[in-house]
Amino acid sequence: RISTGVVRVPLPECSDELLTLIANLVALTPGTMPVEVERDPRGMVVHVLHLHSVEEVRQDIWSLRDLVVRAFGSPAAVAAVGP
Repeated sequence: RISTGVVRVPLPECSDELLTLIANLVALTPGTMPVEVERDPRGMVVHVLHLHSVEEVRQDIWSLRDLVVRAFGSPAAVAAVGP
């Protein structure tokens, strides 16, 4: 059975550029599609085709965010996401 859902993922430490990059990467991930990108408060609303857990979706996107911030973020943004 397919269990779909829409999940809001807060991304407060991301610049506009990083938020755009994360949204594009999520769009390339099978079974996920960004529905809305919010600037205030910063975050993304994502449609998930196979939703098992809202927290699992958030953790996956936060892991992606950490990788993107470490690769392209400012020193302050890198410090905000931690080691």
